[in-house]
Amino acid sequence: MLRNKFYLNIIIRVILISLTAILLGYSVFIVKDLLININLIALIFIQVWLLIRKINSTNNELSIFFDSINYEDTTWLPKSIQNWKSYNNLRTSLEKLNVKISDERISYEAQEAFFKKVVEHVDFGLIAFNEKKEVKLSNSALRNLLQAKQSISRKFLQSNYPHLFETFQTIKPFKKELVNFEHNGNYSQLSIQATKFKLLNENLILISVKDIKTELEKHEYETWYKMVRVLNHEIMNSIGPISSSIKTLKEFLTHEDRQSAKKTKDLNDAIIKDTVKGLHIIDEQSSGLLNFANNFRNLTHFPKPEPEKIKLHEFLTDFSTFMDKELQQNLINFSTETQPENLILEADPKLLSQVLLNIVRNSIQALEIVKEPEITIKAYQSDSQIKIDIRDNGVGIPADTIDQIFIPFFSTKEKGSGIGLSLSRQIMRMHNGNISVQSTVNKGSTFTLMF
Repeated sequence: MLRNKFYLNIIIRVILISLTAILLGYSVFIVKDLLININLIALIFIQVWLLIRKINSTNNELSIFFDSINYEDTTWLPKSIQNWKSYNNLRTSLEKLNVKISDERISYEAQEAFFKKVVEHVDFGLIAFNEKKEVKLSNSALRNLLQAKQSISRKFLQSNYPHLFETFQTIKPFKKELVNFEHNGNYSQLSIQATKFKLLNENLILISVKDIKTELEKHEYETWYKMVRVLNHEIMNSIGPISSSIKTLKEFLTHEDRQSAKKTKDLNDAIIKDTVKGLHIIDEQSSGLLNFANNFRNLTHFPKPEPEKIKLHEFLTDFSTFMDKELQQNLINFSTETQPENLILEADPKLLSQVLLNIVRNSIQALEIVKEPEITIKAYQSDSQIKIDIRDNGVGIPADTIDQIFIPFFSTKEKGSGIGLSLSRQIMRMHNGNISVQSTVNKGSTFTLMF
């Protein structure tokens, strides 16, 4: 509407100039009055000048307006001329635009302030680089970690932490790296992760830096605490009966002073029988303790994986055949599935068989009191991972023990060694994979191997 009014104003002025020019022509060729001709020529010049002034005044004021916007000044507006409605409409429109720009700037500044607060609030380091390897952002957590008294720059990193700077430049997006970090004799381990994004047509890489030494020490302490507790339980279960049996045998074979041994004539059949019984207890508990030591040795000395390409469909079929007799004895319905059927995994087949064997035998024990026992193994592709699910409909794992089942020698079964799942997790880690479990009491469990 405003543009149309402006055009109309210009068209009217052009028409008036044209009419004046026609009158000038009429005067020159018909009337032939010099004074009139001079006045008409003067009138044409005045009208052209006013037209140019009109156009230039609007353009000049618009230019000043946009210059003020460019310099972040939203207070300047063209002067209002009351008898030019279209001009006043233009001023009103520019005023609304000013308000809109001002609101957008306030919103942007608020978002920027919020973003800076968030970046400064997180307890791990953040740093962003552009394509020229220049630092565009760094927070106080990173400055504290690097003990930087001022803002972090590329020159600062290259001079003081060249190894760390090189890691920043070579790390791939969405990958995580662990870096040993030393400063003034203090050693830490940093977890570094990167992501890429685009901001205002500029490609940036954002890197998070977290000191995980304290976290690792905490988890290490908790692991050792649980380990020592389990070891103490297992050792005391064996040492207690041995110590008690030795004490009883000493009472049988010595006099009341517990120092001098009884003579053969003082021994009767009952004493000899009890002595043999005590020796049997010692032998049994010693064998258990020796077996425990062997299991511990197996846990700490494990063969290095020898990966090869495994056709999972054939592999699971062979595993099913291997387990067939044991499964039939327990009346368990067993099935395997591979999606797609030609799925190939690069892993050590012997170690993978050991993992599946450990988990399936755990499932068999969990199915002892279930009416219609089932075990299903499913191998499938999930994004960039190959996963194998081992599911059963057994008694499940209680919530208060599920986080302990991978601890060495922890077992909820009376005759369990407590190393099967620990070995399985170790094997998975040696394959750069992981193992997890989901379980519901009286409904079953699902162990997932992730490669």
